[in-house]
Amino acid sequence: MSFKDVLQKLGDKLPDEVKIMSQEARTAMHDLMQDKLHQLNLVSRQEFDAQTQALLMAQAKVEELTKQVTLLEEKLFNKQNPK
Repeated sequence: MSFKDVLQKLGDKLPDEVKIMSQEARTAMHDLMQDKLHQLNLVSRQEFDAQTQALLMAQAKVEELTKQVTLLEEKLFNKQNPK
């Protein structure tokens, strides 16, 4: 959903008194709402999903490397401390 869509939905929910404001006032309100939405630093669903996927892949890699390090530490310990 784009910022324009969000602003349209917000505008649809405004009271009738606000809807009949002058074009200049509506433009000013639109600009203000758009500025505030941009300040929220939102990302698109597509970007969110891509970042989620990247995070899952990174977590899987960390788990894999952790297991490898554990095995190497065990081998090193066993080599240094034979029974």
